[in-house]
This record gives sequence, structure tokens and C-alpha cells, in this order.
Amino acid sequence: MASEEFLSVLKCGTSDRVPIFLRDLTLAMDAVNIRTTEVFTEQYDSELSANAVVSFQKMTGQDAVVGCIQSAAFNVESFGGVMKYPEYGIPVPLTHPLQGVTELPEVPEISGRTAGAVRSYSIVREKLPDVAVVGNVEGPFTKTGVLIGMDDLALMMISERDHVREVIELTTEHTMRFIEELDSVSSIDCVFLASASDNPDLFGCEVYQNMIVPNVKDLTSRIHKTGYPVIFHPHGVFMRDCMHDPFEDTIRTGIDGLQFSEGNDPEMITSMINGRCSVLGGTDIVPTLISGTDEEIKERTEYYMRGCSSGSHIFMPSCSLHRGTSIRRVMKMIDAVRSHT
Repeated sequence: MASEEFLSVLKCGTSDRVPIFLRDLTLAMDAVNIRTTEVFTEQYDSELSANAVVSFQKMTGQDAVVGCIQSAAFNVESFGGVMKYPEYGIPVPLTHPLQGVTELPEVPEISGRTAGAVRSYSIVREKLPDVAVVGNVEGPFTKTGVLIGMDDLALMMISERDHVREVIELTTEHTMRFIEELDSVSSIDCVFLASASDNPDLFGCEVYQNMIVPNVKDLTSRIHKTGYPVIFHPHGVFMRDCMHDPFEDTIRTGIDGLQFSEGNDPEMITSMINGRCSVLGGTDIVPTLISGTDEEIKERTEYYMRGCSSGSHIFMPSCSLHRGTSIRRVMKMIDAVRSHT
């Protein structure tokens, strides 16, 4: 079963082939030619979301999927913010609901479009019983940045760190509530921490070591108690001249898998991991998948396959896939992975 191979490699096991996980968040809507506004109806169309995810999996043959068409709405709207839904675009926040808020709200219930996303996960699980289903949630700083705005977060890191810590605590509780909802319907196999803002490049090594790493460690521990492995995907380049090694700090959070982003050397990353967790990574979305030739896609995919070959490797593009990415180029990347293995 694809799910068994995926989970075996995620837990540092071996497989006869390298599993593929594309972490498609909105591209499946292009695959089935539906409008964004058809999925993001007032209550979220769980059936249409799940059908898009399932159809794209059938097209690509990937071994793991996110169980819904994903959106920042699941965070923004839960806390009272407003989203914009372009007809054929990616949903984007219009307001940051905790921006300028000094008295934080209670942890919101899972309702509205977020509840619809949970139903989508259940449908995907039923329709793809042999494929791993990955719960996609945001890392602590990433989610905080969505809710209060990145500019405000940067300023608060200078003068209001205690408030930032309070927001992170609130968002972590909301993340766990979402995971527990997914767990209650047995619809996931592992959890993916999407963490574009949880990285050593954005706020520096001191913040990474003293705030980001402890919060990732705490969240990972709590997810482990629910029984799920954790994949962490920080952006940033880990070859940094820091007093404390950000890479070692990352591994010590207890994560089960690390997905590296653009700019990292795959062979060096795999060597530094040294079997302590699985390694997830592959072809850069920018520029390779966006504008690369077929030969460039093949060459760069093979480069990452070689670079990660000494570890427990799950192939992924460098970040999530969204509407507008060429499905033809994505299929060329998949072909290169399968030809290599």
C-alpha cells in the first residue's frame, strides 16, 4: 500500500521506491477545472473539495495527499477575519483578525468552512483508503503572522514579545483543536507543519533558537501524544554562521521528517540529518517548475534524488503547489522521479 510505504519511510524505514508527496493545496482545482468560488461556498463544498483531491491523486499517483483544498480561511475566518476568493485564484486574507488586538479571544470552535475542511478529509480517506492522508497545519510563527500580519509581528518581536507568546499559545490551541477534530474521524496519518515564517533567515538565529524552536518542540510533542508523526517545513537556508546551530536545534525538536526549502544543499542536509529523521525535498518550484524546460526539470529532479539518496527520502517539490502551476511540468517532474527509482 502507498500509505504503508510513505509512513515507513517517514519513520526512517526503507522502501523499494521513493514515495511522492506533492502537497498540493489548490492545484487540484485546475486539474478538474473548477472555480475557487465553487469550493469556497458559504459553508465550503466538502464533496467538491474531496473530489478534486482524489482526481488529482489518480492523475499523479502520489503516495500521500492533503485531505482538502487548503486555505488561510481556516485560520483567518475562525478568528473573525475576512478573506478574498478570486474566481480562479488562490484565497487571500483581506484582514488579519488579531491585528491590534490586546485582549485575545477564546479558542474558537471548529465551524464554518473549517468544519467543511474536516468533512473533506473524511471523504478523501474513504475514497483513497490506500493513500496516506496528511493533516496540513501552520507552524506557530507562520500562523501568528497570518492572524496579526507579518509587519506587526516583526515590530512586536522588538517590543512586545510577551504578547507574541500569548498569540502563539492561542494559535497552538486552535491548531490542536483542528488536529483533534481530524483525529476524531480517523482521517489522517501524520501532520505537516507548514512553516514559511518559522525559519532562521526571517527573524534571525536568536529568535529561531529561543522562540520558534521551543514552540515547534511543544507542538510536536502534543501532536505525538495523539499518535501522529510530524513533518516540519521551515523555509530558509540552514548554512548559517550562528552561535547556536539552527539545524541541530531543529532536529532536536523531535520531528519525524524535515522538508527543506529552496537554497539548501540536499546532500549536505541529508548528511547532517544522519538518519535522525526522514528527509523530504526536491525540485524547486521557482524557477524550475514555473518556467523550466522539460530537460531542466529532469536534471534538477535527478539532482535532488541523488542528493537525498543516502537518507529515508520522500520526494516533494520545494513548497506547496497552487493554482497556475503547470500540471504538465508537474507530471514531467513525477516522471523523472519514477525513472530515477
